[in-house]
Amino acid sequence: MTNGKNQQLADLIAEHYDIGTLERHTDLPVGTVNTSYMIETSRNGVVGRYLLRLYKQGVQASEIEFEHALLNHLVAQGFDLVAPPLSARQGTSWVQCQAETDAGCRTDFYAVFRFLAGEDKYVWDNPACTLRELESSAQVLARYHEDVSSFVPRGQRQEPRIIDFLPQIADKIETWIELGRQSSFDHLLRRYSRLIEDNINDTIPAMGIIEAGNIPELAIHCDYHPGNLKFQQGQAIGLFDFDWSKIDYRLFDVALALHYFCTLWRGPRDGQLHTGKLAAFLKTYQEAASENRHTGPLTSAELACLVPMITAANIYVLNWSLVDFYTKTRDPDVYGAYLNHHIRQIQWTQTPRNRQVLENIASIRF
Repeated sequence: MTNGKNQQLADLIAEHYDIGTLERHTDLPVGTVNTSYMIETSRNGVVGRYLLRLYKQGVQASEIEFEHALLNHLVAQGFDLVAPPLSARQGTSWVQCQAETDAGCRTDFYAVFRFLAGEDKYVWDNPACTLRELESSAQVLARYHEDVSSFVPRGQRQEPRIIDFLPQIADKIETWIELGRQSSFDHLLRRYSRLIEDNINDTIPAMGIIEAGNIPELAIHCDYHPGNLKFQQGQAIGLFDFDWSKIDYRLFDVALALHYFCTLWRGPRDGQLHTGKLAAFLKTYQEAASENRHTGPLTSAELACLVPMITAANIYVLNWSLVDFYTKTRDPDVYGAYLNHHIRQIQWTQTPRNRQVLENIASIRF
């Protein structure tokens, strides 16, 4: 099977890329959406190292175009922490192939990227960063927002802004419940569906200031967590996986990062936010962004909406676990642990004392 896959990738590279002959490939256990390989090629005795990605089924060419245009823009801005896509022989930055399956003809999209240096230290769940790594990551996010602020999009991601996406999530939950499936995951979702839906319905009006205020929008990363960063000696030196990027509120990108970096996993405090880490990340982001010429730190209007946006971030990631479970064959117990994790965060943030702590952090002018 491995030799067959190696030959398949070798044929793909030989036909579409001018990077030499494939010597070997290694499956990369990163990401839960796309399939990635580290590939080594040889040309005139020189070894090349790249990342080859097979995109998830259902992705649109316009979404890949958006991602690749964003990466090329960042490189042009001097943001040297990303790996741009390589051009294929036909002039595009991705390859589109037709594959025959038992279900009919399938369209596959591939792309090859330069391989980023640094260490893959973390995954998205239970990312126990050091304080130094957390602060470096906050600085990188502020720098990213500055460098992407002048980006003129080509293509687009199909997913709407978070404020428009939340009602769709609530509707979809009802659809999945109506399937009447009987796994442990389904029972858990039915048990807590009212809690989740009420949380969504409470969050939408709490974000109303977004529509009334001047809240900046830009091409957010939308998946900014330690598993999508590479580290070296306590510093974040690489950023990847831009396939979730879209035009949305800058604040949502920060809130997602706070959710990912500052949520506790496992044990009795699973799902809770580590408020000390949250304050440290926010402080570092604000200090770094204050040096930006175009974006600047989060504004008073943004900070006034930070806590409901963190709640929206938890719902957003919870939705990923639902979509992944109901569209693929997934272990109900593993995904039940994810669902429980997000339910616990809803319960934690709804506690008045915890909510007040978060509001106090958001009100600090660092």
